[in-house]
Amino acid sequence: MSTGARPRAPLHIHVLVCVILISSWLAACSPPGTGGQVAVATTTQGACEDGEQASGAKYRICMPISTPWNGDLVVYAHGYVAYNEPVAIPEDQLVIGGVSLPDVVNAFGYAFAATSYYTNGLAVGAAIPDLVDLVDVFVATQAVTPTRVYLTGASEGGLITALALEQHPDVFDGGLAACGPLGGLQPQVAYLGDFRVVFDSLFPTLMPGSPVAIPQSLIDGWDAHYADVVEPVISSPTGVYSLTQVLDVTRAAYVHAEPTTMLTTTEGALWYNVFATNDAKAKLGGQPFGNADRVYSGSDDDARLNAGVERFVADPSAVAEMVAYYEPTAQLSVPMVTIHTTLDEIVPFWHEGLYRERAVASGTWPWLNSITVPRYGHCDFLPSEVVQAFLLLVDRVENPRPDLSTSRISVVDASGDSVAQAGETLTYTIAITNSGTVAASVSIANVLPVGLAYVPGSLTHVSPGVTLTASFSGTQLVAHTADSALGPAANVVISYEAQVADPLPTTRYLVSTIALRDQERTYAIAPAVIATRHLLWFPVVARKY
Repeated sequence: MSTGARPRAPLHIHVLVCVILISSWLAACSPPGTGGQVAVATTTQGACEDGEQASGAKYRICMPISTPWNGDLVVYAHGYVAYNEPVAIPEDQLVIGGVSLPDVVNAFGYAFAATSYYTNGLAVGAAIPDLVDLVDVFVATQAVTPTRVYLTGASEGGLITALALEQHPDVFDGGLAACGPLGGLQPQVAYLGDFRVVFDSLFPTLMPGSPVAIPQSLIDGWDAHYADVVEPVISSPTGVYSLTQVLDVTRAAYVHAEPTTMLTTTEGALWYNVFATNDAKAKLGGQPFGNADRVYSGSDDDARLNAGVERFVADPSAVAEMVAYYEPTAQLSVPMVTIHTTLDEIVPFWHEGLYRERAVASGTWPWLNSITVPRYGHCDFLPSEVVQAFLLLVDRVENPRPDLSTSRISVVDASGDSVAQAGETLTYTIAITNSGTVAASVSIANVLPVGLAYVPGSLTHVSPGVTLTASFSGTQLVAHTADSALGPAANVVISYEAQVADPLPTTRYLVSTIALRDQERTYAIAPAVIATRHLLWFPVVARKY
């Protein structure tokens, strides 16, 4: 019977093994996309203890012994494990390239902890309480409270990380969410369901059963079925032509110049449909996929595709469950770093955009830092990329600060031609935004260029909830907020008018600079520049000699 082995080796381990690899350990990481035999993690750098949580989940805690403990704990939220695997610590996700993940973490002074969760398959609901309990287990078994707790997860573990940070900022100080469906389970179900129904429409004889009800015989014999039935057809010349349409209609990622990625994408998407569908239905209390009103496009004959594709209506109970418990809100109050490949064939990159939109809408975007990796492959990162992500997380957690670097000054002229004319009125706007995670005490100084005069009474400012004092003295604007008045994501906008001298200044450009600082540093903000005269234009006339 198939054990549900992934079509390509999961790289969740690669993500976290390389997190702490700062020196010679980097050489021990295998290249992205490489597989390996399942191994059992053994340790030489730490003392590990296995046990069972109250939920029935298995846990492992490893404390450094050859390196002094730095007081911090790294908790690992593992990725998807097929529902028909035994509930156990996923050993294949704790070893990569012969390197033990607990060993690496311990070698650099961190304590390490992982849990199996009390169930496999769709495990988000089980994982979060098990991860919170794991921190309590750590405190109880080690008789010490960690200074900081970092939560790290990939793929399904990335979604778990985001939800856990949102719901338990009192437990986790920050997190790294790699290649996760951060837009929520509902759009991820739609993506994989769409792939299956479109695939069935163009390859109607290859997949037995229904896209929303998988026969047990297909699950048990999936490896042989894919190798003997599916792959020979889709890799044939005519099959490749139809497969291209499947990928284009579903917007599934592949590399046009590398045809093998078409097969990789297809195998992965179908694997999740086969192994995740029935389990998801059972745990969500109903069938979650619906495409009754979906209009598909991108095939050679969209009308025929839409007329023939199989249609389903999601059970309201399953939809309600996904919205309530499997959809991140992005309401963060601790730092989160995300990292995602742009051509992720399993968890599409657009999940990152959905999450950021929610963070912007909720005003919590300063807590979110995203790293984009232009590459094909699910969780297919280089060691240096993951090191960068983790170091960014550590910096954001250990060194919270205000950040005014996105602030801007701009100028527009009354005529709108971007050229200052004698006697014309210019409007300057200074927009100050705190993109940091600590409230800022803001100080602003802006001097008018020679040839401009402030228009009395034109100074205004919009600063909701922020105490701001602003005034003009001669040719200089001086403004400041109250101490720590500009909170994370808050902004103030100052505007004023200035009149251009007549006659026109002799300088070619009017350059207005701004001195901006907070309680920690001074910022270099690009000046506002406007030309004082049109560039002369001389027509070029071709002459015949």
